[in-house]
Amino acid sequence: MHQHDPVFRWKEKDGIVHSLLNDFEKQNTDSGLSIKMVVNGAEHYELGSHHYCLTPSTYLVVNRHQQVSCSVRSPKLVEAFCFYLRPEMVQEVWQQYTTTLEQQLKRVDSTNISLRFHEKAYHLQENVLGKYLATLRPKLLHIAHTQQNYQKEALLYQLSEQLIGMHLSVNGQLQALPATRHTTKEELSRRLSIAYAYIADHFQTTITLEEVAKAAMLSKYHLLRSYKSFYGITPYQHALQCRLAKAKNQLLQTPSKSITTIALDAGYADRRTFSKAFKQAFGIAPTTYRK
Repeated sequence: MHQHDPVFRWKEKDGIVHSLLNDFEKQNTDSGLSIKMVVNGAEHYELGSHHYCLTPSTYLVVNRHQQVSCSVRSPKLVEAFCFYLRPEMVQEVWQQYTTTLEQQLKRVDSTNISLRFHEKAYHLQENVLGKYLATLRPKLLHIAHTQQNYQKEALLYQLSEQLIGMHLSVNGQLQALPATRHTTKEELSRRLSIAYAYIADHFQTTITLEEVAKAAMLSKYHLLRSYKSFYGITPYQHALQCRLAKAKNQLLQTPSKSITTIALDAGYADRRTFSKAFKQAFGIAPTTYRK
């Protein structure tokens, strides 16, 4: 087994682990609340009856007291971060959402509850926590590889806040799903996250509804109906948003690239189709936006 010690480590269930591994396997029978994120390569997790392959575009939430196994099999080093959150820290942040400022100032504690988060793999662009992790990753990498000091406690509080924000958002999305039983909604949301990740990772190619439905193990009709209820947009609209977002960034970040090249990079057939879609979405032509 070839593995490298983490560049830095805080308490196993109270901090951050940064790993560089290429041949690794571990099973935990009583997990802490954690968020797992891959920098490069892939990590494989077995959690309950589900298998998750984490890549740089996804992250995984694992609740407390779970049996979870992780494995890495790669000719190259796989770099990843794992964030462990203390229950009392998360509880403290949760109270900010459920009590008034007056109660907080008087130190009136709300009833302690056992928080259980929506346990699945998410795409980084799927919610507020994922987007926060995407901005956090380069900062953590710099810290890890230069071994600089940083405010771990403050970072974990911020992660707890983003986790709770994501949790509340998903609760609202679940309410909109066309299912009665909560377990059914949870499973459906897990499959919709797979569909979301598939679109977000393949939008530059010509993907079909059938391909997305197959990846999520849903019928095309069920996918269309549930996706719109959960995310507020159709799979096609999501792919369109991804293409336009990529093109918008390229217009500013790569001034030497032609509009035609940018259109093709974003998955459009030609410049005319792209320009029409861009103007319809942002109210301005690509050439004007670049200027």
